[in-house]
Amino acid sequence: MRVESTPCPDPEHVAGFVARTLGADGIAQLDAHIADCTACRKLVFALAHEPAGVVHGPALGPDSTGVVHAPAFALDSASALHVPTRLGRFEILDVIGQGSMGIVYRARDPELDRIVAIKARRDRSKLAAAAEERLRREARALARLDHPNVVSVHEMGTDAGVAYLAMEYVEGVTLAGWLQTAPSRAAIVELVVAAGRGLAAAHARGLIHRDFKPSNVLVSTTGVPKVGDFGLVRVDRVVEAASSGDHGELTMTSAGSLVGTPAYMAPEQLRGAVATEASDQFAFCVTLYEALYARRPFAGDTVAELVAAIERGPRFPAAPRVAGRIRRALERGLAADPGRRFASMDALLAKLSTRWNRAAWLGAVAAAGVAVTAIALASGAGGGVAPCSGSDAHVRDAWNGTRASAAERAFAATKLPYAGATWAQVKAGLDGYAAAWSTAHEGACLAGKRGETSPEVLDARMQCLDHRLDELRAFGDALVVADPAVVRRATRALGSLAPIDRCLDLDVNLARLAPPADPATRAAVDQLRRDLAGARITLDTGKLDAALAAVTPLVAKARTLGYAPVLAEALFVLGHAHTELEQGADARAALDEAARTAYAARHDEIAARAWIDLTYAAYQHRD
Repeated sequence: MRVESTPCPDPEHVAGFVARTLGADGIAQLDAHIADCTACRKLVFALAHEPAGVVHGPALGPDSTGVVHAPAFALDSASALHVPTRLGRFEILDVIGQGSMGIVYRARDPELDRIVAIKARRDRSKLAAAAEERLRREARALARLDHPNVVSVHEMGTDAGVAYLAMEYVEGVTLAGWLQTAPSRAAIVELVVAAGRGLAAAHARGLIHRDFKPSNVLVSTTGVPKVGDFGLVRVDRVVEAASSGDHGELTMTSAGSLVGTPAYMAPEQLRGAVATEASDQFAFCVTLYEALYARRPFAGDTVAELVAAIERGPRFPAAPRVAGRIRRALERGLAADPGRRFASMDALLAKLSTRWNRAAWLGAVAAAGVAVTAIALASGAGGGVAPCSGSDAHVRDAWNGTRASAAERAFAATKLPYAGATWAQVKAGLDGYAAAWSTAHEGACLAGKRGETSPEVLDARMQCLDHRLDELRAFGDALVVADPAVVRRATRALGSLAPIDRCLDLDVNLARLAPPADPATRAAVDQLRRDLAGARITLDTGKLDAALAAVTPLVAKARTLGYAPVLAEALFVLGHAHTELEQGADARAALDEAARTAYAARHDEIAARAWIDLTYAAYQHRD
């Protein structure tokens, strides 16, 4: 018996499927049809696709996926692109992107005198409902988010029946364009992880992106990645109801509907299931894999072939060589079973981050039963007893109102949207650090005068406090000339400043780390430690190559001085720099020498920290 195929529905019916205006029966029927009809499936994907749209440059078209190609329909003459001079109050300047359902303009907001991106629906009756609903959904989704790694929305409006969305204008390139600059693998991971934080922020607000891919990650000219194109967003019903009292699910499709870009879609999406945070995590890992290896982890010309490839699991090329921890994180994030992926984007990002939380690692080591005696470093410039009344004057030399004002101007000059908030947080932290230093310095001085501590312990405490002051001064030096990279790392660098209170925990045993007896050698050691403080701050503010270039000659200089404690300190910073740059062999060599040198010199804190970091480096770079 001959079985006749079901005729293809008209484009308006398919548009209703995409826009969720069909009833349940219509959805089920069309879903069954597109499972076997490549042409209609391509049409659904084409209607669901939107360009990134907020990147300055030539018009952006759909990226090749191996499954979806050109839209399976032709635009008639009524669909020809017409560029208006205005939309609402916005003055249209030019077209920067267009797709099957929307156009993106660069425009000027005359009221606020700023450039914005305007996403408007195409004026086509068959798809008007789908496009307008998508714009409303995107506006509602973005209005919930206020994050430096998410494109911000300004407002939504309608002009002469044309719905539009005014958004942040990001001047730069897509992630794919940024990769053409041949960044290092460490830079790639850092940038994609930053974009992942935007995705994690969306999840925290109950938003599932459902279409994360390289063309939806925008990299500004200042190097800040931003997640855009939330047109396919799904609002989690539970979170939505709890946060707003609105029990309506703002979703484009339900189970049985395929949206997004198949090459980046999780297998559950390809099978028609509802997308979840784990689905976004899968798309994120496909994107990172592609960025690192210049190819996608799975290939297939049909949905069935793509699902089969995913079920077989990803394969990792021998070249380029990527750190084992990155490969393991990607392998888990690309698991076919959502339950095998990470519990959240935050958990995945923690595994991928090129920087590590020393406090958390110390806690893990302690939990494993490794006893570490953290004795504060006795170092710095000089060891004389300062007058107890001069503490405030000492700290004001390193951090004061003039330097704070200069740093605030430098932060503002970066024009990063979160520069002001970051500066407020950093300033509050530094003011508190300076106050704590002054209190500790005065307290140590008074304890010495009262005879509560020996001269040796007092000298060790003052050297330690001088070293903390060197760090504060070096951090201030970095802030007053802050660029976008420093702003992005400023809060993290603030948290890396050595604790003040450890200087007051020193006991007489640290007196054995007496400075060199020769005045010239002592002066050279003091200067070297100040230079090391600057190199470490450079490292903590994210300028990894500059930090390595700064600390390498300092290690050579420390060797010539013949003072083992400062050599151990320099080697430790060198090992930290190699670790951050994912140079495993060099990191292990420097940290091993730092640990052995410090142990021989009875420099307990550096010995303990070097052994811990060496253990971490061995774990981080194991294959």
